[in-house]
Amino acid sequence: MPTPRRRCAVAKDLGPGRVRTLSPEGTDMAAERWYAGDGGPEAPIAKSAPDTCWSCGFPVRLAGPLSDTFGVCANGNANDDGKVVTVNHGCGAHSEVKLARKQQPIPVPDHVFDTLTDDEFVSL
Repeated sequence: MPTPRRRCAVAKDLGPGRVRTLSPEGTDMAAERWYAGDGGPEAPIAKSAPDTCWSCGFPVRLAGPLSDTFGVCANGNANDDGKVVTVNHGCGAHSEVKLARKQQPIPVPDHVFDTLTDDEFVSL
């Protein structure tokens, strides 16, 4: 039997014009799939990662009943970009990872001014 709090949440989800909504059981089933899947803490990549999504700056937390456990990765350099991940997942593309020297962006060179050519006499 749903608790009064759960009934209010379901009623709020129905809103105007919604005939059906995800049931609490459906929400639990989705959470179980996601937790056991590639974005969960038991995924091979998560087991080898140095840190978790909980302390990363890239996950966007979900709203609603799953907000304490799940988010969506928003790191364009991560394998999990755009995917649902658990807060105890990890991928190695954590926001605090320091890039190796060869992975760092090449600095932009200073501006160069052409002082030898006069623009008026340049022919095409």
